[in-house]
Amino acid sequence: MKKKKRFFRWKNLLLLMTLAVLLPARISHGAGSPETLIKFSPDGLAWTIQEALPRPGDARNAVNPACWYPMGEEVITGEKREPKKPGRGEHAYSYERHGIVPISHWRVRHAHAQCIHVEVPGFHGVPGGGNRCHASYYSGWNPYCEDCGEILGSVLFYFSRDAVGRMTTINLDLDYFYLCPTCNHMEQGAEVRHVCKGISANRYQVVYLPNADDAEGEMQPSFHLYNNEELYEGEDVVAQKALTPNAYERKGWQFVEWNLEPDGSGEGIGDGQEILNLSEENYDPATGTGIVRLYAIWEPDSGRPLTEREILTAPIEISSLVDGTEYGSVAGDGEGGFFVKADGVTPFALAFMAEVKKGKKQQIDVLRFLTRDLDIEDSSMASAAEGSEITICVPRGEESTGEQAISSEALVRERTGTGALRPGNCAQALRKDGMKRVLITQGFTMDFAGNGKQMRVTPGAGVRMEDEEVRSERAADEKNSILLTGDGEGPVIFGTESIPDQFAGSEEGGEVVLMELWAEDALSGMAFFQVEIVNADHGRTETFYPEADGHVRILPLPEDDLYGGDVRILIKARDRVGNETVWEKNVQEFALEAKIVRMLSPHDPVFQRGESGILIVTVRGYARKLEIEWPESFAEDDPDLPRMFSYEIPSELVREEMEFMVPLYLEGDGERQITVRAYKGEKTLECRPQLSVAGSVLEELRTRLR
Repeated sequence: MKKKKRFFRWKNLLLLMTLAVLLPARISHGAGSPETLIKFSPDGLAWTIQEALPRPGDARNAVNPACWYPMGEEVITGEKREPKKPGRGEHAYSYERHGIVPISHWRVRHAHAQCIHVEVPGFHGVPGGGNRCHASYYSGWNPYCEDCGEILGSVLFYFSRDAVGRMTTINLDLDYFYLCPTCNHMEQGAEVRHVCKGISANRYQVVYLPNADDAEGEMQPSFHLYNNEELYEGEDVVAQKALTPNAYERKGWQFVEWNLEPDGSGEGIGDGQEILNLSEENYDPATGTGIVRLYAIWEPDSGRPLTEREILTAPIEISSLVDGTEYGSVAGDGEGGFFVKADGVTPFALAFMAEVKKGKKQQIDVLRFLTRDLDIEDSSMASAAEGSEITICVPRGEESTGEQAISSEALVRERTGTGALRPGNCAQALRKDGMKRVLITQGFTMDFAGNGKQMRVTPGAGVRMEDEEVRSERAADEKNSILLTGDGEGPVIFGTESIPDQFAGSEEGGEVVLMELWAEDALSGMAFFQVEIVNADHGRTETFYPEADGHVRILPLPEDDLYGGDVRILIKARDRVGNETVWEKNVQEFALEAKIVRMLSPHDPVFQRGESGILIVTVRGYARKLEIEWPESFAEDDPDLPRMFSYEIPSELVREEMEFMVPLYLEGDGERQITVRAYKGEKTLECRPQLSVAGSVLEELRTRLR
C-alpha cells in the first residue's frame, strides 16, 4: 500500500473535523444507493446479509437469510451477482484504470483493529498528546472489481461497516481517507490504483494471402477487437470492423471472395465485408495464436482454358444401401473412418460429387476412386502397399440445363493396379447444373484379403480435352478421401468351456456350474449376441441376452425342465458389419441313480437275512422305460419272486422307492447287487447298487430266546 505522510497542526483541527464529516460524501455510492446488506452477529465476529442472495456452493442463505458466516467469507453487496471472470482472449496489461470502478463484493482481510490516534490526528497517531480512542472495530474491508473480479490493488478501507455496505463504486481519481468509526479521526490515506483484467487489448490479427503464385500486389495484416470494442489498453480507439479491401491482381483472373480454406471449401467472406470475432484466441505472434488467415479465391476470365484447380471433388460418402437393399455392411469407427465387411460378396456404396467450378462450359466425364492399402498395425500409416485406380467414364450429356440420370449400363469402368477393393455392377451417375456437375454412386465389395487392413480411398475427376485430360488437384482431393477398414471375420465367442456335457446332478441337486458366455470383435465391435437353449423333448425354447457388461450368465438349475432331456445350446454373435459366428452344442441330460438303504438304523446297506430295505431309484431326462433286476440268489429261495420289474416312465423326473426283504433262508453271506436300467430311444443307462448280507435275524432271535 502506498502511504502518504500527512502532518496537521492544531490550527487545522477545525478544517480536519469538517473534512471528516464531508469525506464520506466523496465516495461514489452509485445510482439508487442500495440498502445496507450487511448485518453483524451479536458477538460481532460474523455477519450475514439481510436478504437471501445466491451464494455458490451453499444453499443455506437461500432458505435461511439469518445464518451467520465467519470472517473471511465473501459477502455480496450492491451488485447482486458473482464477480465477472475475464472473457475469452482477455489479459492484464500494464496500464492504470481511472474513473469509476463498480464493486461486486467486499471481503474482510483482518478481524479487528484498534484506534490508536489522538484527538489531533498525526501520521498513525505519532506523536501527539491527549487521549487515545482505543476503540475496536472491523478493519481491512477490501473491494473487488465487478468487471474482472480482482481485488482493487492493495487498498484497505477502514470505514465503518455500514459505510462499506453502502459503497457500490469507487472513484479511482480520488484519494481516500480512512476514519475510525468511533471517533471519526483519520487512520491513513492512500492513492487508489487498479489494473483491470476485464478491460484488455482483446485483439486478433487477419492476414490476407493471395493464394496464387502469379498474383501481384501487397496487403498488410489488419487488427480487430473482440465484439468491436472501442477501448484498447485503456484508450478510446476506432476499431476496424471490416476487412481491408483486396489489393491483389492476377492476369486472366477475377477476385471472387476471401475464404478460410485455400480450396474455397471453408467459410467465404466478401471483399471489405464487416466481420465479428473470427478468432477465439488473443493475438500472440510468438505462438501464432489469434491469427486468422484468409485466402483469395479467383475465377478465370471468360474464354480462358480450364485448369486443374477448377475441377473440384466433394467428400466421399459411404452407405450400406445398395439398389434399395440395406446390407448392414458399414459401421463408423468413431474417428472419421468406417468399417466394411470384407467377404468379397457383401456390397456397399461410395459416392461423391464432382464439378467444374468456373471457366468454359465443360463437362466432368471421368471419375476415379484411387485406393491405397494401409497396414492397420502400422500406427504411423507410413507403410503403403500398391493400391489401385478404378476409373468410371460417363458419357457426355447433350442438354444444357436440367438433370440427366445415367444408368449403370451406360458407364465404362476400368481397373488398374491391385487392391482388395473391387467395383460391383451397381452404379449410377446423375448430371446436374448444365452438365457441369456429376454425382457418381458406385457399388463395391472388399476381398477377404482386406481383413484387418486399412484402405484410403480418394475421389478424382477429370475433363477429356482434345489431346489430354485435365484432372482435379490431388492435394485438394486428398482432403475429401475416406478411410476404410476391412473386417472379414466374425466375433470370437468365449466361455464355452463352462457349458457342461450334462446338466443333471444327483437327486440332491449335485454341483451346478454357472455358464458365463461373451463375444468380442477386435475390429468393428459387437452388434448382437445371444444364447438360445432349445429343449427337444418338450419343445421349450428360451433366449438369453447379455447383461450391461456384455456377458450372458446362466445358472442351469436341475429343477428347471428347460435343462432336462435333449438340449441344444445355440450361440450367435454378430459384429457391426454383419459377420456372424455361430457355436452349437448338444447336451443330453439323461441320468440314472440308484441306492439301497436299510429300513432300520443304521441305514448302511449291511443286511441280515430277513431284514427289509428300500431301493431308491432316480431317473432324469425323459427316459421312457425303467427296469429293476433282482439278484438270482433272491429268487432261489422263493420261486414266486419275480426277478425283473419293468414299467414305462410317465414323466421327466422319476423317483421310485421300492421296499424289499432279504430272503430269510438265503444261502451264504457276502455281496449281492441289484441291476437298474433306464432306456431312452437307443440309449441305455445302467447302475448296480450293492448290499452286504451277514447273519440272520433268526440267530439274533434264538439268542434272545435263550
